[in-house]
Amino acid sequence: MERDEIIAFIKENTPLLIGFSIPLIILFLFLTFQSISRAIIKDPTYSAVFVADYDGFARYKPYTVLVEHGKLVIEKNKPEPGSDRVLDYSKIPAVFVFDHTTLSTRRLEIDFNKVAPNNKVVDDDITAINRWPLLTERVSPDGYMFSYRTGKADALVAGLFSSSYYHQGYAIYKGSKIINIIYGGKRIADPQFLAWIDAGT
Repeated sequence: MERDEIIAFIKENTPLLIGFSIPLIILFLFLTFQSISRAIIKDPTYSAVFVADYDGFARYKPYTVLVEHGKLVIEKNKPEPGSDRVLDYSKIPAVFVFDHTTLSTRRLEIDFNKVAPNNKVVDDDITAINRWPLLTERVSPDGYMFSYRTGKADALVAGLFSSSYYHQGYAIYKGSKIINIIYGGKRIADPQFLAWIDAGT
């Protein structure tokens, strides 16, 4: 295409070109703003404790996992008196810690066979966690939340391209700063938040 033809094409299609380019410019500016916003928000300063493979509302669960008086407690349950129901103690809950210093998740290697006379599980990993106060508020003192990230796509992006929902799984997030909860390269199914670790940050 000759130079004159190109100029003529641009003149004839100026409204179309403007209409096509404006959304792209807006999207570029939006993504740039999002990137800057994430960079400004500081990383979390609190680690989090959570549990998976566990239904805290189940009546006949072999173990109870909770935070009591600022401490992690795992209790081995006994069948109810007079009940013929057998509790399956092989179904152990998986307790995890999100480490704010590495922004990664590790599983606690708890020995559920170590049970004290009061039916509490006794383990070095539990003791290590309980060196610090545990805060059960949903939002950490530095403003992060542990929650499932789902909802409508961003209004601007949705308006330009689609209105689909996004599903990001569980994450620790604050504003546009999102840290997905990943273990072994996979998302953890249905984790239940227990507490933030107040390690004197």
